[in-house]
Amino acid sequence: MEQSVFLFLLTAAGVGVIHTLMGPDHYLPFAALSRARSWSLRRTLSVTAICGGAHVLSALILGIFAASAGQAVARLEAVESVRGSLAAWLLTAFGFVYAVWGLRRAFTERAAPPEGNGTPVGEKKSVGWALFIIFALGPCEPFIPLVMASSIQGGAGSVIATALVFGLATVATMLTAVTVLAFGGRLPALRRVRGGTFFYRFGNALAGSLICCCGLGMTFLGL
Repeated sequence: MEQSVFLFLLTAAGVGVIHTLMGPDHYLPFAALSRARSWSLRRTLSVTAICGGAHVLSALILGIFAASAGQAVARLEAVESVRGSLAAWLLTAFGFVYAVWGLRRAFTERAAPPEGNGTPVGEKKSVGWALFIIFALGPCEPFIPLVMASSIQGGAGSVIATALVFGLATVATMLTAVTVLAFGGRLPALRRVRGGTFFYRFGNALAGSLICCCGLGMTFLGL
């Protein structure tokens, strides 16, 4: 029995890692915004962790509700499909609006920005909240069967253990991928580059375009 539980939890961890890596929407938006807005590592990882936690928690609540109500997995997958489409279009819309804002800012504020891109506090909060809502609505399809199977196998304790392992694996993978993409190439020489360069002028527009493409990829390519 203990071996069976161990293998089940190991599966949950593996599914969490693979599911996250195969979905670029789990890390590309955070990495792109971190580079464009010159977020610190602490702020970047905080935003990523909060959004990742909301992503897993929303799926857990849905899975527990379905398990307690005796809903079929197929019905839950249909609900997750609707949530996935909504999240993908919201991510696309967010990226498009952000890209337009970035272009407007690039042509109206040509001076080199101060450290942190000089982003007002209100704008920082609005971006964070937008990502939080999108990820809370986003689907986590592989998690639903895991929750239902664990509830059948070991009850509430098994569900809690599975949720913790899957959630930690998912968030840890997100944090690792974001760190590598956003900070892996930040050499000391590059940190001294200011807003007169192409990237620092059009970084927000490029980030928005990347996020928009990521949302379109989720919608039409199933990424």
